[in-house]
Amino acid sequence: MTAPLTDRTHGSDQRGARDVAPPLAVFDLARELERLAAEPPGHDAGRATITLARADRLRVVLTRVRAGRELGAGDTDGALAVLVHDGTVSVTRNGAVERAGPNQLLVIDRGAPWRLMADTDAALVLVLAWPASEPVAPGA
Repeated sequence: MTAPLTDRTHGSDQRGARDVAPPLAVFDLARELERLAAEPPGHDAGRATITLARADRLRVVLTRVRAGRELGAGDTDGALAVLVHDGTVSVTRNGAVERAGPNQLLVIDRGAPWRLMADTDAALVLVLAWPASEPVAPGA
C-alpha cells in the first residue's frame, strides 16, 4: 500500500524531513548537489535523489547518477523535462536517440516508452508532470 502524499518528506538516516510543497521556493542546486554527494551510498549505489518540490501534478527532483545507469525506463503516463546540470545523458524514444550535456534541456512527451542513460556521471534536474486525466504515479 502506498502512503498518502504529504507536504513533507519522511527523512532518513542521511537527511531530515523537510517541506516539499512551499508556496514559493528557491533552491541552490550547487549546495543540494554537494549534500547528495556527501551522503553514503544507499540501496541504489548508482543514484542519489532528493525531491526538491511537489505540487498537485508536478514533481521537481534532483538526482546524481553514475555513468552507465538507467533512469525511469518506460514511464509514459506523464511528460518529463530533464535539465542536465553536469555530465552527459542519452535518451532513446521510438528508435531516436538524443544526447544532452551541461545546461541543455531534454523534453520527453508522454505516450511512448523511453530510456535515459547516463553516458558519464551526471547531475540532473527532473521535472515530471501528469495531465489532469491521469492519476499521479504512486511514490512520485
